[in-house]
Amino acid sequence: MKYIKIVPGKKTPAHKLTTTFTRKEISDVDDVGMMVEEPYVVVDVDDSEEAEILLNIIRGEGIKARVMKTRRGYHFWFKTSKSIKNNTTAKVGLTLYVDYRSWGIKANGEPKLSYTRIKADGAWFDWELRTPFKNLDELPRWLRPTGSKYLFKGYSDGDGRNQALYEYILTLQSAGYTREEAIETITLINKYVLKDSLKLSELETILRDESFVDEETLETVNGNHESWFTDKGKFLHNVFADMIIKDMQIVTYHARTYVYEDGYYQDTDNDIMLKMMELFPAISMRQRSEVMSYIKIITHVSEPESDEYTINLMNGRYDLRKQRLTPHNSKYMDFSRVNAEYDADAYDEYTHNVLKKVFINDDQLFELFTQILGYSLCKNTIYQQAFFLSGGGSNGKSTILEMVKSLIGYRNVSTLSLTDLEDKFKVAELENKLVNLGDDIPTLTIKDTGKFKKLVSGEGVTVERKNQNPFELNNYATLWFSTNKMPSFGDKSLGMERRITILPFNATFTSKDKDFDPNILEKVTTQSALNYLLRLAIEGYQSLRKSGKFIVPEVVTKANEAYKIESSSILTWLKEGGYSVNELTHEPIVYWYQQYKLWCVEAGYQKPFSRRQFVNEICTYVKLDTKQIRTGYGDDVTGKGSKREYYFVEKAVS
Repeated sequence: MKYIKIVPGKKTPAHKLTTTFTRKEISDVDDVGMMVEEPYVVVDVDDSEEAEILLNIIRGEGIKARVMKTRRGYHFWFKTSKSIKNNTTAKVGLTLYVDYRSWGIKANGEPKLSYTRIKADGAWFDWELRTPFKNLDELPRWLRPTGSKYLFKGYSDGDGRNQALYEYILTLQSAGYTREEAIETITLINKYVLKDSLKLSELETILRDESFVDEETLETVNGNHESWFTDKGKFLHNVFADMIIKDMQIVTYHARTYVYEDGYYQDTDNDIMLKMMELFPAISMRQRSEVMSYIKIITHVSEPESDEYTINLMNGRYDLRKQRLTPHNSKYMDFSRVNAEYDADAYDEYTHNVLKKVFINDDQLFELFTQILGYSLCKNTIYQQAFFLSGGGSNGKSTILEMVKSLIGYRNVSTLSLTDLEDKFKVAELENKLVNLGDDIPTLTIKDTGKFKKLVSGEGVTVERKNQNPFELNNYATLWFSTNKMPSFGDKSLGMERRITILPFNATFTSKDKDFDPNILEKVTTQSALNYLLRLAIEGYQSLRKSGKFIVPEVVTKANEAYKIESSSILTWLKEGGYSVNELTHEPIVYWYQQYKLWCVEAGYQKPFSRRQFVNEICTYVKLDTKQIRTGYGDDVTGKGSKREYYFVEKAVS
């Protein structure tokens, strides 16, 4: 063995470690160190209680180690075929703290020089066990760095020994222990480390086969675990996370993490968590949080690459403009997948007949439905339309909605009501959705329509998820709402009016119908039915694209007209009064506005519209203008006493 001189009163060498001496040459030196050369490692335990525990294990189990008594504990010498990083306070499998001094090779290929003190202040440390160096055992697995939250020293009856040891099995296996190594380690902990050992029967229950991870999973864990920890057993969350990122296709957008699977990026943190636990079953909540935070940062994308005219399908990506199908590709940020396969000849007779019955064999209404469906598959709001499925019960609305949900996919549909659209937290749910289906919305008055109009037109709105930073949402989800009676909007402008399309449902179905089918929902959501719906949607989009606007069937025109009147007390007054253009232009506006206000009182309207809104609606609906007209001439010379009032007048023909 080789020796060095130590600075008196310290543990540092008095010279370069490349300079060494024989035992005889340093016999008169007061402070001496011994070089730890290949293939040896020194395990230094300074805690006297823990040092005695380890010494008892060495003696009790007949382990061949060379042991030197130090001023505070013991130095345990072993062989090691694999060098160990020199470090302090590393927690080993026995859950004891140790320091290491080991041979090794530096990155440049030179030997790593290590030593341990064996003489201080003129006194040699005594050898407790003098096992010949050539006969030393390999460093046991349970004396290598493991790192965990557990400290079993002092555990006694009532401290949860059984549960803790059971959980520790996963920790050991996650750190690369084989089943045999884990059993040996826990057996030694029970026998030597616990204050009160468990009975043999209790230990056997803990170490039963069901307590261990299966061999296939264990092989995966053992093949990677060493790189996840430092030699001191510290968990390297970034290394672990990088391996998960490499194994899974992950992106993070607006603080949400998506995993690419089955042809699209799915919004689920759960898959990543399951992967963590598969690789590292004993991973703690804190470690999971560290890994997840790192993944979100590394995989963040600012503007995902996508194509608003490409539909992601079960059998590929269909380009609506080029009308062709291409394979799935993870480079495109598809956050949804339609539950259908492209088939140019797809047809489902049952579904076709159901649609015809629901739309009362109105070909234009049928075409409008296909246009809306096709528009809903695009990731844009170019036509700036929201759709209201209106009508009483038992008319087919629920069936149509179920068909749409099944086609689009439940994960790709939000279900916000009109009032939900005013909630900045709920509106965030629209992100990456193709469709919003507000089912059975109540009859109410929506006073503020600003956000509604922005969402329909795709303008940016600020939204946020709870406990996360706000972000700007450019909505592309097509807004569908189902209602028995249309809601009222405070905004009566043309801008609001042209954003709404009413799809009336006038059919009536009962259980007494000859062709009544209680299994209708099951039959219109089969794969054959959905493939046919997709074909109709594609054809509907091509029709919409060709005409540049939605078809307006006669029943839709009537429904829109009826709604316009019904939702406005002004137009309702006008219709009930049956006033002609000649009558409206014969009296001043102040007269008509007074008549309208009196009617509101009699009809039970608590708050008439303002005079300005009254004039605007009359002019818009009846197509009139206003003009100030002098109604008296006054003095023939001065004109004093003349009176001017505003009247409705017919629009001039341009």
